[in-house]
Amino acid sequence: MIMFGDERLPERVWDKINKTDSCWLWRGAISRGGYGKATSHKDAHRFVYETLIGSIPEGLEIDHLCRIRHCVNPSHMEPVTRRINVLRGKSPPAQQAKQTHCYRDHKLAGSNLILNNGSRVCRECKNEYQRKRLASNRESINEQRRLRYEINRTPLRDRERRQKARKRYATTHGYTKGPYERRLP
Repeated sequence: MIMFGDERLPERVWDKINKTDSCWLWRGAISRGGYGKATSHKDAHRFVYETLIGSIPEGLEIDHLCRIRHCVNPSHMEPVTRRINVLRGKSPPAQQAKQTHCYRDHKLAGSNLILNNGSRVCRECKNEYQRKRLASNRESINEQRRLRYEINRTPLRDRERRQKARKRYATTHGYTKGPYERRLP
């Protein structure tokens, strides 16, 4: 068991730790993320853990079991994978992973669950959204289709008109093969 004031840590480190009933709170510099900073390159909780417990295995990170980021009590820390650390937290991905039902109370399991790039989507809600979107946009979609059809038809009509005009010109002026051929004598 690790005792507060262990001689393996320098006195200057112990001066920056405030012992409460359960946690050892870092009183030194705190990062923007809320973690204590022992040096400019080392987090305080990692420094204390590595000094009193041992090195952190590669591929693992320290999880604060007490959920207090500036706590440096090694008995409140556990080396875990990033995935486990995130899922234990209170972040949006952790909250979504804990969900069993969508906000409309549909069950997020089996055939009703769509996995899309790591996020979970309710199939019933997605289908309902698409039906409403299609119904509200049906008129504008039909108008866009009609305009596209008219735009695509116009060049064809112009081309047909030009071809007919060339034929009329060729026949009235004595051309036999086309508008750029010589006249017959």
